Amino acid sequence: DKKKNAKWRSFVSSVDKVGSSVEFRRKTESEIVRLLSGGAEKRGCKLSPDNARLMLRRCGNDLNLLLSELDKLCALADGGEVSQEYIEAIGIQNLEASVFDLSKALIQGSYVRAYDILSGLFSQREEPIAILAVLSNAYADLYRAKVAASAGVRAETLADDFPYRGREFRLRNAARDCERIPLPVLRKSLEVLADADRTLKSSRADKRTVLEQTAAKLIILSRKGSST
Repeated sequence: DKKKNAKWRSFVSSVDKVGSSVEFRRKTESEIVRLLSGGAEKRGCKLSPDNARLMLRRCGNDLNLLLSELDKLCALADGGEVSQEYIEAIGIQNLEASVFDLSKALIQGSYVRAYDILSGLFSQREEPIAILAVLSNAYADLYRAKVAASAGVRAETLADDFPYRGREFRLRNAARDCERIPLPVLRKSLEVLADADRTLKSSRADKRTVLEQTAAKLIILSRKGSST
């Protein structure tokens, strides 16, 4: 927050002497949903708030990408409704969305689903370190939501302390998905992910093998947790 940081206040003051300083804040999820629904209406189509949120989950909060996808989907809808089927059939799904699906498969203990998603990511030539980074963030979401729930705090309030602006859906998803996972299992899962990160960055081990082994460890932890 520049108002609380003396260095930023000094910098902004210096800029204001010769020009203007403007803060471009990230749009919130609700603002992006309204933008997409309104954009569809201007293009002669209908996009429900639920399907706008689906686009946001699949594409992330990059407005250039979202508006490009909206153009494509509205062209397909041809004056009708941009449906869930259209979005899932031709819409882009970014790395974050794919790894979110992977994290769900892991916490549900689904070997087949998890390794299908991993195989797809490898076939798309996604970098293993990038996959692991996004997966670690997904588990961090689960851990934060679980700790918040244990303290009787709504997960959405975490957006005040962590960079979730425009991606509040991650907190809602994490709050839903962490309900049956014991906190110790999530802590151990984060340790497994940290170990994998060190291995990927400090050894010559086959990166695909490291990720596949990590997935197996996370599934075993999830299954043990669900049986307690």
